[in-house]
Amino acid sequence: MPLRRAPKAHAPRANVSAAPAVLLTVLALLHATPARALAPVEVPPGPARQRVLSVGGWAGEPALGLSVKMLTSHELLDAWEAGFGWSQAAEDGWQFHGQRQWHLKTLRKTPQGVLTFYLGAGGRVKHAEGTRFGVRGSAGFNYVFPNVERRWEAFFEVAPIVDITPDVHTFVNAEIGLRYFLPSPTR
Repeated sequence: MPLRRAPKAHAPRANVSAAPAVLLTVLALLHATPARALAPVEVPPGPARQRVLSVGGWAGEPALGLSVKMLTSHELLDAWEAGFGWSQAAEDGWQFHGQRQWHLKTLRKTPQGVLTFYLGAGGRVKHAEGTRFGVRGSAGFNYVFPNVERRWEAFFEVAPIVDITPDVHTFVNAEIGLRYFLPSPTR
């Protein structure tokens, strides 16, 4: 006599958009992809290798903020970046973001400076009448000024955000800013 299986009980499905799951999958794949596999960026000469930490600020949305960026490879292909600022999108409030950046392409390298294109992926926390948590992607350009020691970099970034808690909302941040490379010993 064949064994009969009991019918499976199906849990009710929540009516949730698949967009956050797809975005999280893409961010996980980008995070797992080594920077060298994406595209090489030429290493700036001499003293630029010694400057792996930069600090500065931006204007845009969030309205004003502070930025800290740490280059994480000796080849200067990738970095961690964090920012803290006052956001006026939807409800006014403080916003913190952290992201991994991959410098994918050197667009211009001349005595007038170095221009690179980068992508980033990370998260955001915003505190405004409650706390919102979301995922954040970014695309932008870095311009390292032609000073022999390359102490300054300007950047422009566009960052789509999908808040996932307490409810799903989408936003776009755009910033233009300036950072100063702090001296550090050669590794």
